[in-house]
Amino acid sequence: MSILKELHRRNVFRVAALYLVVAWLILKSTHVLIDLAGLAPWVRYAFEVVLAVMLPFVLWWTWCYEITPAGLKRTGQVDTEKSISTLTGRKIDSAILITIIIGIAVFILDRGNV
Repeated sequence: MSILKELHRRNVFRVAALYLVVAWLILKSTHVLIDLAGLAPWVRYAFEVVLAVMLPFVLWWTWCYEITPAGLKRTGQVDTEKSISTLTGRKIDSAILITIIIGIAVFILDRGNV
């Protein structure tokens, strides 16, 4: 099996997309809250660094583990024919769609306040 097919089967691309959208929403909200609280500029930078550093760990976790009806298991322990990764992928797709809709709403609301 090619590496791209395996990345797709293990939902790594979907999790990366979800992570990036959620990270953007987190950064957007923390920037507003940091400005309102009058915190130092390094706090904003710290949030950005933490989210950037966490991305490889999240992708590694997605590669190594799979969610099953019996709980979280190492991917090597799950038979590919009994895997529910397609069902999990659909749930991730729904989460991506919901967060994108929230992101669009935040974007529109933010532009309306300018």
